[in-house]
Amino acid sequence: MGCADENVLSWCRGYVKAIIDELRPAGDVLEVGYGRGIAAAHIQNCKPKSHIIIEPDRDLAEKARKWAKSHPGVTVVEEPWQKALAKLKTFDAIFFNENSFENEIGAMLWLNREAATLASRSAQEVVSEIEGELALAKIHYSDNEIDEFCDKMLKTHKDEFARFFSGMKRRGNITDKQYEHILQKYKIKKEDAKIASFDFKKHAASLFLFIQECLKSHVNKGGRISCFLIDATSKYEDPQFFQNFITNPAINFTEKLVPIKMKDASKVEPGLVVVVEKL
Repeated sequence: MGCADENVLSWCRGYVKAIIDELRPAGDVLEVGYGRGIAAAHIQNCKPKSHIIIEPDRDLAEKARKWAKSHPGVTVVEEPWQKALAKLKTFDAIFFNENSFENEIGAMLWLNREAATLASRSAQEVVSEIEGELALAKIHYSDNEIDEFCDKMLKTHKDEFARFFSGMKRRGNITDKQYEHILQKYKIKKEDAKIASFDFKKHAASLFLFIQECLKSHVNKGGRISCFLIDATSKYEDPQFFQNFITNPAINFTEKLVPIKMKDASKVEPGLVVVVEKL
């Protein structure tokens, strides 16, 4: 589960720490998304009065509960935040990192944006070329041919070829049995064969709704909200964020770019740290 790129994981750890340092969580704290437990540990270092973690994923919620046993004052709520918030009180500090493992994928795409763009384009060109040839001839491939092809291509272009094999099955180039074998051997979920990418718009929309709801009913005056952002683009360039939060006289908004080191110490990428404070 999550992203295997050690440079990205190192960057994510450093970025989360930078966010929590800027948030300065104290009093009653809400955290959305347990993930690897990085933010939870940093929050506990600030010795909050209470610490509630919302985590809808069953396995992650169970990990959070085990971790909470050694941290008095921590409560884990196993529900989506959209349901959980209505049952909760107000808070002095809030950290939002919904779908934290998916966010690591989004961060990976951002941090490797140039290489990812080139690789994706290359993979799309290969797929288009092969699909064009397959459309002209009824070809059926053997198990050995499929395995040889997968070993070469799925290591670097899994997203594109997950969808590609779904098309091969549909055209009759491979059997249902061969298709199921590919999914199982290369650990591809059927939904990945339909779409295997990070939904940046969905992430932004969920973040906006969450902050809006918290400002309305779940953050105390002087309370602060921060979040894990997928890229370092200034929120001043986000019309919805600008109009509803940045220019709102009842809110103090701050943002800053923080240099975050990766595992390879020679590589540094900025992380955007934002804080929304209710006045």
